[in-house]
Amino acid sequence: MNKYLRILIGISLAVPTALASLYLSRLSMDSLFGLGSFLVVPVIAVALVFTLVSCDPSRRIWWFGFTVVAGLWLHLCPLIESGVHGIANHLQDLTQAGKISLSQRIIEPSSLILNVMLPLIGVILTGMLAGYLAQRMRMRYVTSAEESNSYRWQISMRELFVGTCALCIFIAMFMNRTRDWQTGESQNQQQFLTKFESSFNQDQFELIGPIHIQEQQRSIISKIGFRSFKPPGVNEYRVTAQIKKDGTPHWGVWAYTCNGAHNDMIYKFAYAEAATEEELAALPSPPQVYIDATWKLEDGVPK
Repeated sequence: MNKYLRILIGISLAVPTALASLYLSRLSMDSLFGLGSFLVVPVIAVALVFTLVSCDPSRRIWWFGFTVVAGLWLHLCPLIESGVHGIANHLQDLTQAGKISLSQRIIEPSSLILNVMLPLIGVILTGMLAGYLAQRMRMRYVTSAEESNSYRWQISMRELFVGTCALCIFIAMFMNRTRDWQTGESQNQQQFLTKFESSFNQDQFELIGPIHIQEQQRSIISKIGFRSFKPPGVNEYRVTAQIKKDGTPHWGVWAYTCNGAHNDMIYKFAYAEAATEEELAALPSPPQVYIDATWKLEDGVPK
């Protein structure tokens, strides 16, 4: 096959695959593997497709090695994000102490770019090395018959066994991380909801309806569009409930931004209310303002 035709076919496969994987990329970025997985997930999807459609066994084993390493990098994305965020915090502390002079307009965009690009660069470099090593290992066991054209498009039992084991390990790691994340999120939300309920002393405000808590995700909110990315360890809660204020029923929405690493210490807050739940549902997430950091609530308001 002509070299340029092969490149054209590869591009025609890669672009739709990458675009189709953006939904999974968003879910991974919001909940599981952090901001760095935004580009890593499409790379994994493209590498997996090339692994399946490559007719040349040598090229197929190269893409297999690349895919395995890319899957491992997906689990490293949260560590990279935490490290970049820690460095950014340290630079902010040095700037506030007057030891260096860096604008927040430089630190924040740089951190965002590094969080996205570092995992991608790591995947490309180590993936290419893994593909090369996989080809070298294959050459030790390949036979002359397997190099003939009759074996093109055929997957040997050895390749099938290794691929199945790698896929099972990756799925097990993915499910384990998903379960841990869901358990942690559920515990955090329940603890915060308990603190919210116990803050009402029934003097001025009385809870008269069910309470709903929802954690805001950090990439896209429906009907609002793109919003800023929150750093790792930050929990954003939106609580809605029906209350009785001065004897009149109302619906209220409370928005909190908390530091999850410090037992959900609240440092941003907003509140809005409406006469009916339908009117409240039409309201966007209230614009939050910074407040003095606190753990205490009184009638749902940080004190």
